[in-house]
Amino acid sequence: MIIGNALRSMTGYGRGEAVGPQGRVITEMKSVNHRFCEVIIRLPRLYLSFEDPLRRLIQTEIRRGRVEVYYTVELESRKVAVKVDKSLAKAYYEALEDLRLFLGLNEPIRLETILTSGQGVLLASECPDEEAWPLLEEATRQALRALVEARETEGKALAEDLKKRVARLEELHRLMLEEAPKVVEHYRARLTERLKSWEVEVSPDRLAAEVALWAERADVTEELVRLEHHLGRLQEILETGGPVGRQIDFLCQEILRELNTLGAKSQSLDLNRLVLEAKGELEKIREQGQNIE
Repeated sequence: MIIGNALRSMTGYGRGEAVGPQGRVITEMKSVNHRFCEVIIRLPRLYLSFEDPLRRLIQTEIRRGRVEVYYTVELESRKVAVKVDKSLAKAYYEALEDLRLFLGLNEPIRLETILTSGQGVLLASECPDEEAWPLLEEATRQALRALVEARETEGKALAEDLKKRVARLEELHRLMLEEAPKVVEHYRARLTERLKSWEVEVSPDRLAAEVALWAERADVTEELVRLEHHLGRLQEILETGGPVGRQIDFLCQEILRELNTLGAKSQSLDLNRLVLEAKGELEKIREQGQNIE
């Protein structure tokens, strides 16, 4: 399988089943949000040797999220390995031989005597049948395909919602661009009106200098330019798709930084209203972005 460009959620479920002459294997996967890629495999003890290759297989498709994988293995063919503890057998033989001599017995020590009285001389253990691997692999691939499809389906819905919210942010940015130049004129008008009410006469040059100084402190041109760049980048990665969750989170932090600066500099109620609405949309984008791979 090849990772496509679709936007993916980090939540989903997949199931796979592989059947062969020796039995069947059922694989179930469920994934939830996680900062990194964590794959937890629940295999019967007999098949734990297959855990690492199965994890590597899953990680070819999953970049982020916590994935729990459950296996039900119903196979008839099993191999049994028998090991002989020769040192222990020798110790039992020597002990039995001493006992025979002590009792004055003439019969020699037989092998079956050592095996029946020597606990632990023969160790039998089940070994995973290598023929189980094709079924484990196939069931895993089926479940993985289903999981990816579920994540992409939810990711598509998330992408549509995010694109609408980014479009609204772009509209708010356009309104900010229109409102920003008015702020200086509004300040000039308010200052002039205030001076008149105080019956204070100020020369036009002094008034212009005061307005220019205030305008320099309140200028938000750089913030609006950077905001436009970040929004364009955000729209671009939503169109590109793939594992972009971390990029979305980073851009949300950058956009919030610009909005905070805009709000701090602005002396306009209208501009502040736009900033507050933009923050509300951004928070929803950030929350949705945390669900994306």
